[in-house]
Amino acid sequence: FTISPSPTRSSRSRRWRGSIDVAWPPHIDQIVSERWTQHAGALLTLEEFFDGNVDLGSICCNLINHPGLDVVRQRLEAIVARPDVSSAWVEVVDTDRDLDWPFSDRVWFSTSAAKSEAEIWRDQLEADEVIDPDPQSDVGERAGPGEQIIGVWWD
Repeated sequence: FTISPSPTRSSRSRRWRGSIDVAWPPHIDQIVSERWTQHAGALLTLEEFFDGNVDLGSICCNLINHPGLDVVRQRLEAIVARPDVSSAWVEVVDTDRDLDWPFSDRVWFSTSAAKSEAEIWRDQLEADEVIDPDPQSDVGERAGPGEQIIGVWWD
């Protein structure tokens, strides 16, 4: 199969439409439904978000030269492998069933690193901003001992 780079845009998200028809696997639908909250979307592990995902528009959709999902995943896994990062979650922010895969524009890290270090991660991931969690969400509660939650966001 091939993925054709023909972006389609809506008011809620931007995505790439492939030349294949991919339905959400039942386990992803169940995970997103069970974890969805009003203030934090649904938080998925890197494995949950990337395993089986072929939709370039599901993350980093604003990048003109999308590096591919494998590269995005490898960059995220390299950050999580650091001694000052204990975990990461992809926050699903759009569950429109017309999308080939749940859509995310942010990733959260539980880390003891300074926010200035996260600026380097932002650059490595080609994200637009380093962000803090919404105080109304439970994302901040996921921080490990001595850690904080820091996110990267793609506009």
